[in-house]
Amino acid sequence: MDWVTTVTTGKEGLKLVEYDVTKDSPAKGRTIAQLRHTLAGTANVIGIETAAGFEKLPLDSYRLDVGNKLILLVDTSRFKP
Repeated sequence: MDWVTTVTTGKEGLKLVEYDVTKDSPAKGRTIAQLRHTLAGTANVIGIETAAGFEKLPLDSYRLDVGNKLILLVDTSRFKP
């Protein structure tokens, strides 16, 4: 999948990552805007999978809940798990 991000973004070192929001997740209860602020310069929220389906580029006001799955575009040179 790395080749897809290189071809579509023109940058190496980017990776698509799925992140499950669990009951113990620090993302649980936060809005997309809050998450974007926390991840600034490290990752971008591409979409979110919810019980209702997949939403590309979710609204800043969306509040994350258990069971959501975030799709992130991560800069691997800056991301420290």
